[in-house]
Amino acid sequence: MNKLTLAFAKTFAVAIVIMISALVIGCKENSTSEPPGATTYDSEAAADMTATALGNESGGLGMSLGDSYALATTGSIPRMGTDAKGNPIMSSDSAYNPSTGWHTINVTKNITWNNRSVMATFVYQYQLIDTAGQYQAKWKHGLIDKINVIVTGNKQKEFGERLDIDDSVSGAWSIIGLANFNANPIFSGSYTRTGVDSLLTKDNYERTLNHTMTISFANDSLKRLLQNNDKYFFLDGTANSTYHALAGKGELIDRSTVITFNGDGTATLDVTRTKDGVTDTFTVDVVVGIFKRFGR
Repeated sequence: MNKLTLAFAKTFAVAIVIMISALVIGCKENSTSEPPGATTYDSEAAADMTATALGNESGGLGMSLGDSYALATTGSIPRMGTDAKGNPIMSSDSAYNPSTGWHTINVTKNITWNNRSVMATFVYQYQLIDTAGQYQAKWKHGLIDKINVIVTGNKQKEFGERLDIDDSVSGAWSIIGLANFNANPIFSGSYTRTGVDSLLTKDNYERTLNHTMTISFANDSLKRLLQNNDKYFFLDGTANSTYHALAGKGELIDRSTVITFNGDGTATLDVTRTKDGVTDTFTVDVVVGIFKRFGR
């Protein structure tokens, strides 16, 4: 074999190796990446999950904000009786640890809100901090300036028109500015939902996603909306969320979202595809917890 032939053979062999490597890598990527044409639908799925995670009627963050509002104004969470729609609220007796300042309470809610039913069990822990930075056992107007809240062990199930949800929820946030009655309470913290949910929308019909979503917010004010004799709660400001999901065929979905609360019960979601940086924009109703409309 002459030098020219030998050089050609080596070049050909290298080319074969590169082609095989590309095929192997391509197969690996295709097995875990989003299929062509599904990226918009995947962003829609992330937006749907975000809307539900924020909503009041969907049993999302808004429901816990309502409980936090009760804490911020009365120093306690409603534990017995019914809500504004006559849904039962049940809980065990609260406990207080004087060495740590933490109160603990279990709350169970079976809620029917329009076309949705939500079953949720909350375990709340909270500290009442006075203006001197010391925790207190009891609430007192003008003395308590900050409340720390931890939500754990929350199992939520929701059945609606867009989603069937079976999620575990956790969160931690602080509420400050309570001693100043003229100021809105300021919220900072995070809220996480993890579970296996089924989408029932036109573009994502009967699609099951195993997902984790974390919403982080800082220095947002709490808003209360009275509508049809019901009380709804949502934040005013901005937040960020990360969304990771595994679809039924092994596709991985990653999205990062900037959430802008519009102060009127809606929020704008700028959902960015981690893989290519394209951003899809949606507007959602955080009162109900669903899409209000597509686009701005």
